[in-house]
Amino acid sequence: MGPRAMAMGGAHTAIAEGPVASYYNPGALGQVISNPSGFELQTSGRFEINGEVIEGANDFYEVANQCRREAPAAVCNNVELSKAALKLRNPGGEGALAEAVGGLNLKFGRLAFFSNTFAFRGVTPDVDSGASLTVASLPNNRTNLRVRGASYYEFGVGYGHEILETGLFLGTNVKGIVGRTGFTDLPLTRENPELGAVIRNYDRSTNVSFMPGVDVGLLWDARESFPDVWGRPRVGFVGRNVNAPAFNQPARARELHDRYRYYNLQGQSRMGVALDPHRRWTVAVDFDITQNLTMVERHTSRLYAAGTELRLVDDPTFAIPLRGGVSKNIAQGNSGTLWTMGFGLHFMHFFMDFAAAIPERWHRVQSIGGVERLPHQFGLSAQLALLFGGTESIAEPNRDPFSTAPARTPKASSSTAPLNRDPFRR
Repeated sequence: MGPRAMAMGGAHTAIAEGPVASYYNPGALGQVISNPSGFELQTSGRFEINGEVIEGANDFYEVANQCRREAPAAVCNNVELSKAALKLRNPGGEGALAEAVGGLNLKFGRLAFFSNTFAFRGVTPDVDSGASLTVASLPNNRTNLRVRGASYYEFGVGYGHEILETGLFLGTNVKGIVGRTGFTDLPLTRENPELGAVIRNYDRSTNVSFMPGVDVGLLWDARESFPDVWGRPRVGFVGRNVNAPAFNQPARARELHDRYRYYNLQGQSRMGVALDPHRRWTVAVDFDITQNLTMVERHTSRLYAAGTELRLVDDPTFAIPLRGGVSKNIAQGNSGTLWTMGFGLHFMHFFMDFAAAIPERWHRVQSIGGVERLPHQFGLSAQLALLFGGTESIAEPNRDPFSTAPARTPKASSSTAPLNRDPFRR
């Protein structure tokens, strides 16, 4: 969520700051250095196609459609139908995924408030293996695309704090989650598997339920413990939805199998490390600890991400950060590499950031009735923000307004530079 993270491949656990830190690592809300307050408004979208499923679905529908129209045997024949069905047989978690995210995040000192929406859709083939697959049997064939999805509206509060001036920050989010789950079948003998048909069918069978959720985060900033350390090393950990909230599925899902009775928003954990080789340059790496479920059956996700940010212009009144990164799902052998990039335009307190994710390869999504191709993966993200504070000093400018304790005394430094100032850090 957010263009800075997307542009850096998703590597954000150890460099989260500002209002959106409540999502990436609530422990980062307690930082004293480079941790502005204000609001951030983000939106992101991404889709992913794996294997030949979408091509098979389009081809299967095209053959069935041409047979209904009594088209020439060049298209309406058993050979073309069998080819399409073979592409649909989903040998190992193949299908299509789409997600959209939008949210508003507010931060005041170490306290954050958030209101975010996450929408996920997954398409998995379901081939009618009990029927004889011939052109003559098409009217009775029940081959379909199984559409699963969920939309989650999260609202809550996050807080982070340093533990005994060790440079170790602990944070947590407490939130309410309204989950709207959907589950339906799209019959390929009658329905064109286009986006509009998927949405129409999905909305026919949904269920809404509510559950609480809890996130936890840890961040260790080495410069808080060792003021003279080079590069400001950081290590971060986040556990999302550690209570594993489960949401009721629609009646159609429960009819098919007991395992579809609930959709479990499983707990996820992730780690990250970061380093600033120069005051204008940040490098970060993230990796998933857990192997995560997706909306496509048997398709799991465990991401490795690496990214960098170079602040090409870095002035208090105007800044241009350039970002790049790479991401790969190491849980799926057929997953390609995703390359990411983005930039920001920062005018004093007003921030605009943009990002895109592009794949290393494209997929053919139709071969009968015309050849069409789409990227294996693709994503876009944008953000508007109004941010204040986030100074280098650990004294009063970034002081928690909710604390009554005396201001913290900066640690002594052997450097002749100002206290707590790293010459290789912005």
